[in-house]
Amino acid sequence: FSRDPTAYDPQPAPQRNVSQSIQQQQPQQPQQAQPQAQTVAGESVEPFANLGPLMSSRGPYGVQMWSSGAPQYTAKHPDPAPHLNQGLRLPAPGPRINPNPPAPAQHAPMVNMPGVPPVPPPQPPAPMTTLVPAMRDGSHLSPPEGEVVTRHSFDIANRQWVRHQIRVRLDKYPFQEGTLRSVYFMKDLSKPPGPAQDYVAKISKDSKEKHAHYFQDCEMQALAGYIAACFSALPIPKKCRYVEAAVIECHDRVSPTGGRVVFNIEPYIPGVFLKYTNNYGWINPGAPRNTPQAFSHFSHYLSGGTLVVVDVQGITDEDGVDHYTDPQIHTRSDQPAFGKADLRDHGISKFFETHECNSICHALGLPCPGQTNANPPASFLPPPNPNMCWDLRQRKK
Repeated sequence: FSRDPTAYDPQPAPQRNVSQSIQQQQPQQPQQAQPQAQTVAGESVEPFANLGPLMSSRGPYGVQMWSSGAPQYTAKHPDPAPHLNQGLRLPAPGPRINPNPPAPAQHAPMVNMPGVPPVPPPQPPAPMTTLVPAMRDGSHLSPPEGEVVTRHSFDIANRQWVRHQIRVRLDKYPFQEGTLRSVYFMKDLSKPPGPAQDYVAKISKDSKEKHAHYFQDCEMQALAGYIAACFSALPIPKKCRYVEAAVIECHDRVSPTGGRVVFNIEPYIPGVFLKYTNNYGWINPGAPRNTPQAFSHFSHYLSGGTLVVVDVQGITDEDGVDHYTDPQIHTRSDQPAFGKADLRDHGISKFFETHECNSICHALGLPCPGQTNANPPASFLPPPNPNMCWDLRQRKK
């Protein structure tokens, strides 16, 4: 993604004595001028800018924050990891059973392969025995008081990485597992007790995975989040957003390779996780929905045809809002790439090879490559920005 990989791998935070009391340092968000809103089909829509600020009183990506205190657990949505609450000395449950283990890793499809590769057959249930990287004393579960880590957050509005310290508790065994990564429960003890503390921490199964890839994934998710915010500002029937991702650097854990231990983290959202598309044209036949497909199509329009967001997956909350995570972005060959899974022009072509415009695409007048559009783009659509990827790379000093 970067010609200088170190640009996406911030220097490690200095080591510290974790027995010392630390004061949490919250990143200072710059004060942004509030743009004047427009009204489109009865909905308030903020003016769009090229990767401009989306931070407001509604929180990251325009999502409403708590208005009457932090949320609390309910009988329907109980604490997913009560043993991680601060001060408790409870054993970690596990190994948990994965009812749908991932198929063995496959090589990326050949560039000229026609059609969509078949989905691997389901695997029998199996225990998830991969342990989280050990702490220096040999234990795996975080101590009752938690452990101090450095959180790296990407501020897309200012195109800057922000670093501060937090205290967390990490689980011993994963609760989900994919082909490439293991996923653990985590509590951010710097937040109010309750659901606000609940996070998931993802780590590559390859202990030699470059740390730069973790930071790159956060930037990719932030860019997808910006596009989703633009999409959801339009008069569409269902809204979507990407959960805010970050990187944590663990100072008291030991990597099998002797390097730093880092995780991608994001808030835990209860619900049924569904994968709608992959990065090679596959569409889930068991979840035929318009919003995920229209969002990917819109990403191609908003970027002026320079990218498409695929691998759309996530959870729909009780308000009907889609919360997506782990996107993949395919970019045009004249743009900076997003990792080895970015299939460039071929990946963009594979999306449109299986995409069929639905009612949302038609209502917005989204154009398809190489096709004459019967309806011009809707007048309320934001103007395309073909420099979106390059804008992201321009770091503010």
